[in-house]
Amino acid sequence: MTVDAAHKENIWVGVCGEMASEPALALILMGLGVDELSCSSVVIPELKRTLRSVSFSEIKKLVDSLCALEDPRNIRHKAEKFLKDHVPDFLNI
Repeated sequence: MTVDAAHKENIWVGVCGEMASEPALALILMGLGVDELSCSSVVIPELKRTLRSVSFSEIKKLVDSLCALEDPRNIRHKAEKFLKDHVPDFLNI
């Protein structure tokens, strides 16, 4: 809802910190429409490689299915499984 409200007012949404550094969580943030992720420079190359390995339509489909889940552990598990299934040589950063 935050991203949608911001975009309606032509405001970009960025997330900075550890959450943006974790591939499974970054994937979810992208699918929710977050415009910018900011994280440690050490993580950026692997994170970019991982996120670029998946199409946005696949990410959006995953996030839509995650919205039906209530337990954060299940959400994270399903996102991590998605990465392991869809990204060659996925390394959990």
